[in-house]
Amino acid sequence: NNLEAFATFISYSINENIMMVTAKPCKEENNKANIFSKGKVTSMEPNYFNYNRAVYLIDLRKTIPDSVVVCGKSISTNINVTIPSATEYSFYSDMMDIKFPMNALYDTLYFNTHYTIQKSGNEIFTIGSPSVPLNKSVGVSLKPLPVYSKEKNVGIYRKVGKGGYAYIGGDWTNDRIQFNTREFGDFIILKDSLPPSIKPIYVNSLSARFKIRDNLSGISSFEANLNGEWVLMHYDNKNATIWTERFDKSILMKGDFELVVTDNAGNKTKYIQKIL
Repeated sequence: NNLEAFATFISYSINENIMMVTAKPCKEENNKANIFSKGKVTSMEPNYFNYNRAVYLIDLRKTIPDSVVVCGKSISTNINVTIPSATEYSFYSDMMDIKFPMNALYDTLYFNTHYTIQKSGNEIFTIGSPSVPLNKSVGVSLKPLPVYSKEKNVGIYRKVGKGGYAYIGGDWTNDRIQFNTREFGDFIILKDSLPPSIKPIYVNSLSARFKIRDNLSGISSFEANLNGEWVLMHYDNKNATIWTERFDKSILMKGDFELVVTDNAGNKTKYIQKIL
């Protein structure tokens, strides 16, 4: 009775050799799960059950489901292959290739991939499950729609949280983009065409402090100069704040001050002020 309410109708996760399928229950007598595997169908009762959710534990060493149906709702597992832990392995498909180096995996991997196109036209490349850890980075090569390869400021991002993106980058070779990752998940190709923002908090002869932010790819670097000479700056990533530090406190900051902030997509913003 301690199972919390379940928001999605049906989902699954994998922990070692066990697939846990979680679904919203319907009428108690109809809560059996139908497991489809290689053209065969088997039924099973929930291992745990209450009014909020039903949980089914499937031993993947015995059965690797193609899909699972509960109360008329189905979910595809998209498991392509079983990969042993202590070996090199190369996975090839029409949309993505993934290379696993020796000892990249902690345990046997029931590897799932999926490809979808959103209504916005963005492509989503699902590679593995975010809950599965990697011991080493795997090499990924994606073959997206041709429109991306000729555009600037385009890179790979991994979806994080609710609506968030973590910048990865990637290198283009003809119509493919390659990158390395130590985290599985949903990967998307996005264009960051907006430069970072620079908001001065104060700029005077004693010190200068700014808020710097970027809408998508994140801050890559920043550089300040006073009268053409490099100025040391500190960065507080949590508060998105940078500030100057003078080596010689007896020398005031006077003259032409310039700050350049660059994001991971290569967009730059320049701030110039004459300090009197």
